[in-house]
Parts: sequence; C-alpha cells; structure tokens
Amino acid sequence: MRIILASVILSSLFLGTASAQPFAYVVNQGSNDASIINTSTNDIEFGSPISVGEEPNAIAIAPDGKLAYVLVAQGVAIVDTTTNRQIGSPISVGARDTNLNGIAITPDGTRILVTNWNQESVE
Repeated sequence: MRIILASVILSSLFLGTASAQPFAYVVNQGSNDASIINTSTNDIEFGSPISVGEEPNAIAIAPDGKLAYVLVAQGVAIVDTTTNRQIGSPISVGARDTNLNGIAITPDGTRILVTNWNQESVE
C-alpha cells in the first residue's frame, strides 16, 4: 500500500516541557485518512487509520494535545486524540477549490490558521 505522507506533527507540540510523546499523527493523502504512529516502536497503532475526509494534506495538534486539526479538501476535520475519532463534519474554510495547503494553531490554542494557495492568504 502506498501512503503519501503529507505532514507529520508529534503530539508533544506546545505541551510545555520538551518531552517526547508516544504518538505521531500522519496524514495519508492517497487513502483519505490519518495514521497513528507509536514513536517508541515506529509501528502503526491498532485502530489506525482514522478516516478524516478527502485529500488530507496537513495536520496540527492543539496545545493541550486533546485535538488534532486535519486540513482536508472540505476544510478542517477535527479528531479527538483521546478516542482517535473524527468529531462531526469538517469546518468549511473558503471555497472548495481554493487549494488549502497549510495549518497551524496559535500557542494559546484560540485560533487555527489555514493557508490558501490560490488566494495567497491566511484564513
């Protein structure tokens, strides 16, 4: 199976101290899902992958580590990292054909920033 790795973000980002966390979330653009990698063993975790929507291409983890925000063709899909399940439908960001291509979360977790390639903007 060919997996296109568009983005890897360790769940330890923005958690205060710089300590390794046991998992990394990886988007798989070709199969429209995200895999959970055990960083101790480098194995894909049981229950993985998580269906997230069409053409996932970037992922960001909330500062508290409880949510993952996945950039998909429909907008931003939200994954609960405690259950590893998508919460609701993706949040719409701009028009469907705007070519969303990057995502980040502010350190305080209050805003999600999405880059829009075609519009040359940040949403």
